[in-house]
Amino acid sequence: MKRLLLAGLVCALGGCDCSGTEPATEPEQETPEPPPEDTTDESPHPEEPRGEPPLGTVVSGWDRGRELQTELLEVAPDAEPLVIDLRDGARLTLDPGSRAALGEEAPAQVFLAEGAIHAQLPPMGGSSRPTLRLGTPAGTLALEGSGETYLVVAPDGRVLYAQLAGMGRVYDGELDDEGRPSVISLRPGSSLVGGASDPTEGVGQVGAARGLRSGFEEAGATELPDGSVQPKIEWLNAFAESVEEERTRGQEIQRQRVLASQAGNTERGAELQRELIAHSQVVSRQRAALRARWERVRSLALLVGAEPDPSEAVRGQVRRLLGLEIPSVEPPEPTEAPQN
Repeated sequence: MKRLLLAGLVCALGGCDCSGTEPATEPEQETPEPPPEDTTDESPHPEEPRGEPPLGTVVSGWDRGRELQTELLEVAPDAEPLVIDLRDGARLTLDPGSRAALGEEAPAQVFLAEGAIHAQLPPMGGSSRPTLRLGTPAGTLALEGSGETYLVVAPDGRVLYAQLAGMGRVYDGELDDEGRPSVISLRPGSSLVGGASDPTEGVGQVGAARGLRSGFEEAGATELPDGSVQPKIEWLNAFAESVEEERTRGQEIQRQRVLASQAGNTERGAELQRELIAHSQVVSRQRAALRARWERVRSLALLVGAEPDPSEAVRGQVRRLLGLEIPSVEPPEPTEAPQN
């Protein structure tokens, strides 16, 4: 009874449909989910370009993990050896009492100014890798493919090359009678004193090679004679002029070939094409000798330690002639249009 009275009261108040049908109910409205929060930055930062990888990284010794570029590296006589991994796979150990620097005029380049360095170039299967070039005041030892060598530069600039494994080739920056770079090949277990024409029997282990260092250094003077750098810079500059002349000659041959092609003179065009091929061979040999001369001059300048570095004055020209830098060309000055 109470339920009936309560129902009638609700109907009287208009809370239900008294027709006997169930009241219509509105469908439930789903509460829309808020849109996902935009977490993106309204002013996105552009991705910073990745710089060039370092030339080398210190993996043992003082300052482990340090990334190296072209700065001078000095290992004190009482310090532990400095071990460096080059970005191209070679491992260098700079012994105590040594000074050296990495270079940028070849993919894997080192200038040893004084002291001793142990260089290892492990094999990489079928993969190719750049030649490891170890520049000294007397010439550059190049390791191609794989190999191991030990070099000593005495305080007076004399150099001892000890080839421990693989083939090593020493370039002094000169050209032979046929215009090819002068080279002396070192087999494993052979050694060469810089300036000598033939290698001699040497040692095959790095420990034995290190044992030769003190005697070799003590056999000469305690320092380099005064005025040793400038004659070598003049020697480098004189050769750079001949490289420049050959480059200019190649540009003229190319210009004449284009003219012959435009004139339809195929015979003359073929002749000039052969001249261009011969020219490219000459340029390749000259660049190899120029790079070796530069490595000698740079190592010698580091040995002297003069400030400012005299080799920096010729570095730009060397890089341009090696094709590492494009010479800047100033745009022509604007001219006024002729008045009608």
